[in-house]
Amino acid sequence: MKKLLFFLISVSIILILFSCKTDPTSLGSKENTPPVAYFTTKPDSGDTSTIFEFDASKSVDNEDSTSSLVVRWDWENDGIWDTNFSTNKITSRQFQNEGTKSIALEVKDTGGLTDTVINQLIVSTPNTPPRAKFSVSLTSGTTLTIFEVDASDSWDDEDSTLINVRWDWENDGIWDTDYTMNKTTSHQYTVEGTMRIKLEVQDSGGLTDTVSHQVVVSNAPFTDSTVTDIDGNVYKIVKIGDQYWMAENLKVTHYRNGDAIPHVINNNDWENTTSGAYCAYGNTDSFISTYGLLYNWYAVNDSRNIAPEGWHIPSEAEWNTLISTLGGYDLAGGKMKEAGTLHWDSPNTGATNESGFTALPGGRRWRSGSFQSLNIIAVFWQKDYEFSWDLYYQNDNIGGTSRFKTEGISIRCVKD
Repeated sequence: MKKLLFFLISVSIILILFSCKTDPTSLGSKENTPPVAYFTTKPDSGDTSTIFEFDASKSVDNEDSTSSLVVRWDWENDGIWDTNFSTNKITSRQFQNEGTKSIALEVKDTGGLTDTVINQLIVSTPNTPPRAKFSVSLTSGTTLTIFEVDASDSWDDEDSTLINVRWDWENDGIWDTDYTMNKTTSHQYTVEGTMRIKLEVQDSGGLTDTVSHQVVVSNAPFTDSTVTDIDGNVYKIVKIGDQYWMAENLKVTHYRNGDAIPHVINNNDWENTTSGAYCAYGNTDSFISTYGLLYNWYAVNDSRNIAPEGWHIPSEAEWNTLISTLGGYDLAGGKMKEAGTLHWDSPNTGATNESGFTALPGGRRWRSGSFQSLNIIAVFWQKDYEFSWDLYYQNDNIGGTSRFKTEGISIRCVKD
């Protein structure tokens, strides 16, 4: 009996000891769990000049306070930790190379358990300012001159195709255009003076650069007087040397005595007529105000006179006087052509219009009735015989050409 009692007491003691050993709460202890790693990056993107701040202070652990956690960093996530463990949760870094960076953070608690998190960061090259550069078609001209500017050679190391440009035509601090990606434009001044054209270019990051060029503008050589034809059309007059010329193409539809000049539209009628005739280029009236009318030789040579009172169709000698005054056949064309490409096709080589003649490319009507070369050539009758003086968009020459009587050509008159 005593032995049985001793056995039961021994078993009870063993069970009590085992129960206390396997129940953590009976000893007042808790199971350690891993921390949770977390960090933020400020800013979330940048370039190689940016100093990034990394903040792991929101990493947590169920057993330990955040302040007792230690952290370390691997800036390239290459398996090599770039810092030692530290309780300092905030650090910073500047990257020397661009690219997508994978940044690893490891957090360790006081029990030695760890957690790792990886975030990505895009690092670009620093945005550098664009470079402003432009050319001007002419460095001097008159109030008739259309100055063409071209900023196509402006560039930016990061995004040249995204550069915007704007212009200040007088460099007075007031931008005359809005930003645009169109790099070419033109401007005509209404007053004389030394003007400085300013260009500003802006890249997609908002950085800018400016540059300016000077142009000299003089008054156009027009006289104060005008001439009016029988239809009431009023023409500007320009003095070139000792001659007075119309600065616009003739657009009269009656001879000086009031007789109507036939308006011929049909191609067959145009080709077969043996009397004076006129038309608009392409039989399109909207061209008349700019380019005037086209006339055949019969209208030029008609005794009823197509020119206004006190004026006449210039002779070969008078054309040669004009050309000589303007420097000869190789130069006169450029000095006579309207500058720019508002009406002339590009490149309108050598056009300055410094004479004020303002030749416009009204084209011609071929003897068959077809229309040719609008914006390409300016063609003008002379009086003596079927001959014209021609200016071209691709050079600054002026040349003469024999013509058929049924060709339709522009007319400029010279004062008696």
